Amino acid sequence: DPNWAFVGNALIDDLLMSAFNNGISISGMADSIRISNYHFIFYGLTGDAAIGGGQMDIFNDPDTVGLKLFGRIDDLHLHNTLFISGTHMRILGNSDPAVAPIGSPHVNITNCWFDGRNGIDMDAGNVSVTSSFFSRISPGSRSIRLTGGKLRVGSCNFWSFAANVPMVETESAGTMTNLL
Repeated sequence: DPNWAFVGNALIDDLLMSAFNNGISISGMADSIRISNYHFIFYGLTGDAAIGGGQMDIFNDPDTVGLKLFGRIDDLHLHNTLFISGTHMRILGNSDPAVAPIGSPHVNITNCWFDGRNGIDMDAGNVSVTSSFFSRISPGSRSIRLTGGKLRVGSCNFWSFAANVPMVETESAGTMTNLL
């Protein structure tokens, strides 16, 4: 697309952070991106991690996202990462060139821990998750919420404090999920 300058071949390694809204937001990558040893946690925030209050209420909101992937992303590798936040990953496609590069993310996730609330929220893309851990602390959260795209999950552990609530939720007939 002539309106977007595609970049790539990026490495983010050994990053510890907390943020309000988005930790890392990526769109328009035309080459490999590697994110390793990324910890998105409540580092240096006011309030109590267990009961909330102060800045922890903002950090734990579902709109706070540790890694947002939007539009065309040709090849992203995420590994050895810990997410503790309102929503850990949001994976979105795009069909409006005025907003972001047209396309959807292609992502490979290994050895990651999606701890606490909403793990992966995905509406487009081609994503593979292996050797990772999903935990959930509240009945209103989902480990994986899939409304579009193709998702393959293998050799992962799912654990929940909440009983009788699905860990993986699909909301669209057009989605494909393989749980191995």
